[in-house]
Amino acid sequence: MLKQITSILSLLFVVGLLATACASSDKKNNTVSSGENQPTKEEATASIASTTTQTAATEQAAPKDDDHKIFISDTNEDGTPRTFEQALASLKGKVVYVDFWASWCPPCRQQMPYAKTLHGQFEGKEVAFLYISFDRTGDAWKNGIKQMDINGYHFYPKPEQLSAVAQTYNVMGIPRYMIVDKSGKIVNADAPRPSSSEIVGLLNKLL
Repeated sequence: MLKQITSILSLLFVVGLLATACASSDKKNNTVSSGENQPTKEEATASIASTTTQTAATEQAAPKDDDHKIFISDTNEDGTPRTFEQALASLKGKVVYVDFWASWCPPCRQQMPYAKTLHGQFEGKEVAFLYISFDRTGDAWKNGIKQMDINGYHFYPKPEQLSAVAQTYNVMGIPRYMIVDKSGKIVNADAPRPSSSEIVGLLNKLL
């Protein structure tokens, strides 16, 4: 119980930082339309505690795979929480472009059209696009994927695993990207965004 409480408190802190960093990035780049409102730090953290109680419901209502969207379960076959590293290991043999995002993050949303273009450039090649969500609820996560038509592999970790990801890889702001080679080695822990002119060349070098 103590471990779970510590994990939740840690996640509250992490998501609060992410919300602040996201708002700062949004203000700096001025890329968001007036119709999209960034939540305050308090709004971004308010729903995290309830996320633990929503986990079971999220699993029961897990979205179904289709030809372009594949959902990685947050739970292993033995019932243990699936870690980011385990989700990543399932894609070994492919170059993986990891996107840490949330539907409430305007800069994350702004990058999605560029990500879609990037998908097209690597269609039929051994490149996988893995989206790790920092959303406050499973419903927000699923709705964001549907609304923006985000193709690729999707993983919404349990709160304790999400907190571990943020701490292990120093994810203090989103969007944040990683490049992983075919052997599963992280070759760039802070990779360029989909809108960058560099990203295509970096991925191609690993094929």
